[in-house]
Amino acid sequence: MLCLMISAILVGTLPYISMAKSEAEILEDNIRSREALASVLPPEIVRETVDGFELHVLCDTEAGEAFGADNGSPTALSEKAAKRNEHLIIETGVQLSVSVTEDFVQTARKDILSGEMYYNLYAASVAPSLSALLLSGDLSDVTGSVHIRADKDWFDGGTMDKLAVHGKQYLISSATADARRSAEVVVYDRSAAEQTDLLPEEERSLAALALDGEFTLEAMLAASRAAYIAPTEGDALLGGANATPAFYGFGYGDEDIFSLYFGVGGNFLIADAEGFSVAPLATLRTATDSVRQLIGDPSAVSDADAFAAGNALFAVHKLAEIAALREAVEDIGILPLPKVRKEDAYRSYMDPAHTTMLAIPNGVAGQDKVEFLISRMAFLSYGYVEPVIKKQIVADNAEDEKILSLIGESVACDMSDLFGYGDIAGLIADTVREGDDRLALEYYNRKTLYEKALSIIQKRIAVEQE
Repeated sequence: MLCLMISAILVGTLPYISMAKSEAEILEDNIRSREALASVLPPEIVRETVDGFELHVLCDTEAGEAFGADNGSPTALSEKAAKRNEHLIIETGVQLSVSVTEDFVQTARKDILSGEMYYNLYAASVAPSLSALLLSGDLSDVTGSVHIRADKDWFDGGTMDKLAVHGKQYLISSATADARRSAEVVVYDRSAAEQTDLLPEEERSLAALALDGEFTLEAMLAASRAAYIAPTEGDALLGGANATPAFYGFGYGDEDIFSLYFGVGGNFLIADAEGFSVAPLATLRTATDSVRQLIGDPSAVSDADAFAAGNALFAVHKLAEIAALREAVEDIGILPLPKVRKEDAYRSYMDPAHTTMLAIPNGVAGQDKVEFLISRMAFLSYGYVEPVIKKQIVADNAEDEKILSLIGESVACDMSDLFGYGDIAGLIADTVREGDDRLALEYYNRKTLYEKALSIIQKRIAVEQE
């Protein structure tokens, strides 16, 4: 019974089951349920006394949904987030306020410069919003936090580690604002795939192939070619009335090229605990050559809308876009970005632009309390919010749910996206489309720019964090 009760609590439904009871009875049930949920935490979790503490969250317009702001148009996520907030308030006694601003960086900096530090938690897009504050030394390092625990399921420690700057974590990904929702994946029309012998030498589905670690560029290209149907001109005597349009294996936009490049092992700026380094020119050439094989094939078409229009088997989309995409293509399957060799690891690209994460302003009072509340909010979101997100992505498909976990373990980004110098994505897209005649010159120009900029950034962050 205890397991059943905890399961019900974790999906955020138990406090709202009985509407026939009086308000007092409902409130009493809610409190009991919330107390049961509070007791689920492992005993090693450190608790803070936050009764009466004021948590003021500053959100950009994209992050508002994750904190229950509906802007007059509530969504499934904003409604669950609002219920989670209510739960947090009753359980902890915290005073929670959420402010949404269209100019996040200006609002945050004005608050910092005022010395009041009214806002003690940020929720915003990584680039350019949070990254701008990071580069000016205005975010707090949470690497050693006793509350923000990368080993817990409700935190995304892998992505936080990959976005660390000089080994320090300033950006927080959790079930409250999960950066992995922005992972770029290959989507496919499952109905079209089942009607076509895409892998004639295989007895497995595309999903099974991916789960076996064998969704390579070669496999995707073979499936794309198998699905491709060339257009026909029709009967000329009838004015082409019997003409049929093409059905492509892969429809892509220019913005998808860097995702594919990253998936096959491409990088530009690499980070580790010691600092940053620019990838060798040979790495760029190898990865761009690989991607060119796919998008240069006749079965691929440069049309970002081809998949939604029902004219392509494959496309590249963010996980967060799949729910809306289902309005056009009902039976969508998901796959990781293709890799080059079977023995390679999958690499799931995350674009920091429009990717919401959390951060704590540097120098706020009661940072330990803020970190504790982030932890509690993440844990509650793991029950209230995450099931809704997962259902929107996988629609109860067991294979897709396994692939989603596989993708989540491999999410990363090129650190050049975090800093935003030199339009690296544009350089890669141009090179893939047009060849690498000018790649060496452009590469060294950008390499010089980054090395100078990163030297300044390193000194600035070191000074601000002292």
